Amino acid sequence: MRTSTCESLATFIGSYVVLLECAAGEPPSARPLTTFAEPAWTPQTIFSSGTPGRWSSEQVLFANAAGLQVAPLAGGSPFVIDPGVTTGTGVFGAFVPGGSVLYVTPGGAFERAAVGPSSEPTTLVASGIDGLTSVSPDGQHAVLSGSQNPQNGFTDLRLASTTTAGAPVVVSSTPTNDSYGFTTDSSQILYLTDVSATTSVGALYSRPVDPSGVPVLLSQTSVGGIRSTGPTGVLFMDNPDLSAGPAWTVADLEWVDVAPSAAPTHIASRLEPMGGYPSPSYVYSQALGGAVYVAAMPSGGGLGLYVTKLP
Repeated sequence: MRTSTCESLATFIGSYVVLLECAAGEPPSARPLTTFAEPAWTPQTIFSSGTPGRWSSEQVLFANAAGLQVAPLAGGSPFVIDPGVTTGTGVFGAFVPGGSVLYVTPGGAFERAAVGPSSEPTTLVASGIDGLTSVSPDGQHAVLSGSQNPQNGFTDLRLASTTTAGAPVVVSSTPTNDSYGFTTDSSQILYLTDVSATTSVGALYSRPVDPSGVPVLLSQTSVGGIRSTGPTGVLFMDNPDLSAGPAWTVADLEWVDVAPSAAPTHIASRLEPMGGYPSPSYVYSQALGGAVYVAAMPSGGGLGLYVTKLP
């Protein structure tokens, strides 16, 4: 059910069906969360009012008036992680391997806490952080933001350790970036910088997570659509056609292995944006070992569905 302020959501999380409700006229922070588990599909109320953050297959991170909490999706009492992070302050959090959560406090600190009855948060970055953008698959590093452009959501980029306290590495100091997380092996971050607010075109870089790492330019004219193909492979959209106006109409699909800093390999031409929105019309299939995409047929007459194996 969609309302003027929020919408209800039903989805699968692990082995659970999760229902996040929203009644007409209620703010998003007042949503109750219910789960259903097979075989009986008996409903369990996880919280009656709160703002959900991130999920794992067995737990949810959320905030309400009692603070930032973690609750089991099977039901039961939640663990209070930080009483100072309440509904309305924003929930920038993530689960990491080892039974811990990462989050940003209202005061701009980046912290880590173990999930349990006696949680003692560890401050990793003391101040200046306003968002947690992504966490590496191995849980050892995080991309953070300290400033955001409210008009388009672009941010600056900071790279921090999730295990050792200290000042983050400033990857880009201006709020003109769009982060695309990490490579599958957690060795590099991927991001667009100097992104145009009108065309969405930016320069695509990879950068090792090592504090002394040097960024490597992968494309000067990418429109994102970046997906890691593992362990260090990356698919991305490039060379957009802007002849019809500020929004791109077709773009190329490229693949690159960022570990040896090799030149990109051309995969396909003339992919159209999905649904009229500047989002790529392709997916990466690990089972097929390649990209599945929709593109204009060479002979004309419409679009075709293609599969191309990656190098």
